[in-house]
Amino acid sequence: MAQTTDGISKSNFKVEVSAAGSVWTDISGFATSVTPSDGDRIVGEQQTADGDSPIIKAGKRNSVKLEINIVYTKGATDAFKVVWDLFESGAGVYVRYAPGTVATSLQFTTANSAGAAAAAVITNCLPPEMDSSTGDVATASFTVVCSQLLEGTVS
Repeated sequence: MAQTTDGISKSNFKVEVSAAGSVWTDISGFATSVTPSDGDRIVGEQQTADGDSPIIKAGKRNSVKLEINIVYTKGATDAFKVVWDLFESGAGVYVRYAPGTVATSLQFTTANSAGAAAAAVITNCLPPEMDSSTGDVATASFTVVCSQLLEGTVS
C-alpha cells in the first residue's frame, strides 16, 4: 500500500455535549483534548494437553472511555458547569467529537450496546488542579463511559 499524502492535525477538532441527545452544546472553545481509551475485545485462550500453542477465541468488547479536558471557567453556561451539573444529578451525557471541523469529517458519538446514540455515564468530573508556581491556564476534566462509539458524519 502506498504512503498516504492525507492527514489531519490533532489540534483541530469539535466536541459537543447534550443532556438528551437532541440539543447540542458546542464546547470546542473550552476543550483542550479528547482521549479515548479501552474498548478492547476480550480474548479467551485455552491450552490443551496436546500442542504447544493455545486455542484463541474472540469475545465481546469492553466499554469505551473518553477523557475530556477543558479550560476551567466559572460561567453558569460554560462547559465545566454544564457537565458538573449533570454529574452531580447522576444524569448521563451524550458526547460527540469530530477530528477536524469540516462538514464531511467523521464524528464519534457515545452509543449503547445496540449501536444507537446514547448518554454515557459520567464517572468523574474533576475541578482544576491549582499551582501557585505557574501561569498556566486552569483546566478541568471529565470522563465518560459508554458501550461503544458510533461513527457518523458531522451534522
